Amino acid sequence: MSKFLYVILFLCTACSQVCDDISKTITVENSRVSSNSSWDGNLIVLNHPLVEHHLSIIRNRNTKSSEFRSSLKEIAKLLIYEATKNLPTIAIDVETPLTKTTCRRIDPDKEVIVVSILRAGLGITTVAEDMIPYAVIQLLGMYRDEKTHKPMWYYNKLPAYFQNAADTMVYICDPMLATGGSACEAIKEYLKRGIKEKILHFCV
Repeated sequence: MSKFLYVILFLCTACSQVCDDISKTITVENSRVSSNSSWDGNLIVLNHPLVEHHLSIIRNRNTKSSEFRSSLKEIAKLLIYEATKNLPTIAIDVETPLTKTTCRRIDPDKEVIVVSILRAGLGITTVAEDMIPYAVIQLLGMYRDEKTHKPMWYYNKLPAYFQNAADTMVYICDPMLATGGSACEAIKEYLKRGIKEKILHFCV
């Protein structure tokens, strides 16, 4: 059975149904959750004061566009910080100005993929590019059919399979959870391509 970790910033009524849908085929990996997070089934809800502060700004209808973008970036940084706590590291020897010492660096043999669900996900993906410059960026495009309310694909260039699936971690950026349809579809695309151990989804 595969492992799955949902990282959610703001808990909404749709989340429980999303998790129920995905949990039919996966189990949950819960490790190294920060003291500023709460765990509820398949959800990690960040409740850090800085997150709450910036949430109050982006949810305010009177917030200016520039302020919205700035606060979204700050939230994205905190989300990415929390979501990447399980990135595997290796020990390396470095020489400081004073002496030699052993440090830890992210394992270069592990591939990190950051996925943006267009277009809203770009607000988080651009921050992830700065924080994880070696990450592979992938794009997925979906829209909701207004009659069926089902996600419809308009862009998907994922490879048929990933050669190093066992050593790949996927971070899906999808700020607008809504009904969770696009989140489920995106996750399933990676599950069926062999990445079953490390898929994380985070939203606002």
